[in-house]
Amino acid sequence: MNYIIMTTEGEYITITKDEAKNLANVNSGIVFIPSIEEFFNLKYTYRIVPDTDKYRRMIRNKTIKYGVLNDGTRVVKKYGLWVSKINNDCIIYPKEHPEIENGTLMTEDEWIKKRESIKKIDGPKNE
Repeated sequence: MNYIIMTTEGEYITITKDEAKNLANVNSGIVFIPSIEEFFNLKYTYRIVPDTDKYRRMIRNKTIKYGVLNDGTRVVKKYGLWVSKINNDCIIYPKEHPEIENGTLMTEDEWIKKRESIKKIDGPKNE
């Protein structure tokens, strides 16, 4: 299992389990991380968490700025709030749209692929 270093600068660095254990034994200073072949200043460490779906969704939630709701509504994150891409006065509340709250908001490309896969399953409509 890998781990993710969350930095105070908002960056995310994936490291191995052994590297995470080694970092736990170091109090401060600059350390070399072999898997990324870089030196890292521990002063900028916010958290080190397991690389699981839960944390991947949390990271994605913090970093995604544009998305598409399950119903096809395009949304944009402005000043920490989700709003409709068409009407910036229309606030989209995460409590009403679980895909925002649980980190499964789709990008435009993901939404198009999902829609096309649903069309393939349903097949063409014959009238």
